[in-house]
Amino acid sequence: MKRLAVLFLGSLLWLCPAGVQAYSMTTEDLYPQTIESTIFASLVTDRVEQALSEAGEKRRHTIDIVRVPRILRTPEGALSYDVSLPNGLRYGGMMPVNVAVSVDGVPFRQCVCSVRVHVYEALAIAVHNLVPEQLLTEADLRMEEREIAAIQTKYFTKTADVVGHVPNQLIREGTLLTQNMLRNPVIFDNGAQVAIVAKMNGIFAKMDGIALQHGRVGAVIRVRNVKSGKILQARVVDTATVEVLQSDAG
Repeated sequence: MKRLAVLFLGSLLWLCPAGVQAYSMTTEDLYPQTIESTIFASLVTDRVEQALSEAGEKRRHTIDIVRVPRILRTPEGALSYDVSLPNGLRYGGMMPVNVAVSVDGVPFRQCVCSVRVHVYEALAIAVHNLVPEQLLTEADLRMEEREIAAIQTKYFTKTADVVGHVPNQLIREGTLLTQNMLRNPVIFDNGAQVAIVAKMNGIFAKMDGIALQHGRVGAVIRVRNVKSGKILQARVVDTATVEVLQSDAG
């Protein structure tokens, strides 16, 4: 049975010399063109740069090529490429970039490449140790370039946004300042006389009050209405004014 199969195959090859030629062709014969890794790296870099530009990114950045094909062999013909970011831009982490290769307009192969995009910005840093409730000045800060991808909370790109605040914790020298480390300073103490204002349904009311807690701009504290003795929740407006929350205004 095996002998019959061999004879049958031999007769086919004898009758089809083109089949013999195709069977004996090497990979280099079938796919004579090559696309080097440098070509893929250039295509990927250009596409990521385009995406950064379209996103309005003007900060300093670097693009690390993590993975591209070492070499891709293709049939003879005009090569064209379609490069896409399937998951959009991503800073810091691994980002896939797809390169679809066509030969004479016919799709041939899609290659999945990987890059890392690093973006840097000058951010506010502590010049020395900063203690809780220390009123911050320009002398306490410096601007230093840091990569932003790993920063999970709001950071500061201008010293003016930090000056006048106070730390709510000990901040070590060289630490990047973030929003959760700072708060507004105390502008009046527990027991201070304040004006309590209330707005509801277009009606404005103002009354004398006593602060029952230290006051910081934007903070919600307890205050006592001097006339009625009622204790209210109010938001600190300035050094002499608090505004009653809607729930207490009613």
